[in-house]
Amino acid sequence: MRNSFVSFIFIIALAFTFFAATAFYPLAGSIGGQPETLQHASNLVPERLVILSLGVDVEAIPYDGAGFATYRPDAVNYLPELASHGSVGIIAHSNLVGENFYALRPGDQIIITFTGETTITYEVTAKLAYQSLGRGSYREIGSGMTFNWTEMTWHLFGPQSRLTLFTCMNFRGTIDYDPYAPLWGRMAVFAEPEN
Repeated sequence: MRNSFVSFIFIIALAFTFFAATAFYPLAGSIGGQPETLQHASNLVPERLVILSLGVDVEAIPYDGAGFATYRPDAVNYLPELASHGSVGIIAHSNLVGENFYALRPGDQIIITFTGETTITYEVTAKLAYQSLGRGSYREIGSGMTFNWTEMTWHLFGPQSRLTLFTCMNFRGTIDYDPYAPLWGRMAVFAEPEN
């Protein structure tokens, strides 16, 4: 029950802080030089997430703000508010579709099919783990950078044209295990459109 409550609070705060962050820090960057389809990314709504190398082909449904990512084993949630900024955010539980995110490595391909049968292939550029420090703060494992809710949301979902896959994780033998860390946190996979 506690994990469900923590997930509820995290998702609500994530959605809220994205709006707050974009109000104070407009999304930077341009999508010039990117594939033509990205120039109209604000009109694109994700419908499917495909990771051929892992045998993943699932429906993308909108996150409804209810506090939890979908519990459907054949679906992920996308964050609708990001489309107007030209980026794609996908969230999934780590014991469902999100467990596949752990296996992704730089160079792997992720395919998103959008409405109107537009397909964009993304290439994984990074995978980062974030240790929970409590009270809405996280530490990026590796760099040691710390983030509050707003900074974390901006860091994860701010750049235009980027795809971010996001899930929960524990630190028991997963990425860069730290024996002194609390046993839970978040993991993000970042991917850029292939040219």
